[in-house]
Amino acid sequence: MLRLTEIRLPLTHPADHLKAAILKRLGIAASELLAFSIFRRGHDARKKNAIMLVYTVDVEVRNEAALLAQNIPHVGPAPDMRYRVVAQAPLDLQERPVVIG
Repeated sequence: MLRLTEIRLPLTHPADHLKAAILKRLGIAASELLAFSIFRRGHDARKKNAIMLVYTVDVEVRNEAALLAQNIPHVGPAPDMRYRVVAQAPLDLQERPVVIG
């Protein structure tokens, strides 16, 4: 999965423009895009007459390695966001635990 950052669109853009912006940024056909999900959406209101939405999007594509090799700006691998269970001491621990901090 790839993470695309800094996708800027006008405040009142239609929903299909986001997909078009993703395809343009990656330079791929629509058939190569498997799925995408919005990770973050923010507002850039520094220019009051041109308020923009700034997206960070996670994208699934057919040939991810080839796109990463192209070194496209603001395109990189998506971090692993899966939850990891914190390790716990066994119930039969004989020694006292060391607590630091």
